[in-house]
Amino acid sequence: MNLEANKAVSRRMLELWAAHNTDDPHEIIAEDYVNRQEPAMPDGSHILGREAWLALVKSNHTAFPDCRVEILMQIAEGHAVATRWRFNGTNTGPYLGHAPTGIHVTWTGIEIDLFRYEHIVESWVDWDRHHQLKMLGHI
Repeated sequence: MNLEANKAVSRRMLELWAAHNTDDPHEIIAEDYVNRQEPAMPDGSHILGREAWLALVKSNHTAFPDCRVEILMQIAEGHAVATRWRFNGTNTGPYLGHAPTGIHVTWTGIEIDLFRYEHIVESWVDWDRHHQLKMLGHI
């Protein structure tokens, strides 16, 4: 797979966060996929398997049904793609144990995806949860 194709798959991966997305994640995510989150999830876990990650994405669809994904920058080298992204959406569903706020928020992050052939096998994600929770009034 070439670098531009890998970048396109990484974009597809991030666009799964948008609730209106109908892409089949199993086409781009390996069965043995590992997602490494920083900061940790609310339960303290840093590592999610494919199904746990897909459940997290689905919960985001409930919390932010109008979520939009904007790709700010991508860099590809070898079998890795780094993407800086911005998400934004209105919190109209429960989120991290909190009731909906109705507040529109924006948050940014970086995801580094590692590839095996045409599938993503591992992602390293670092995002600004503090800013997001502050905007929602949770901290």
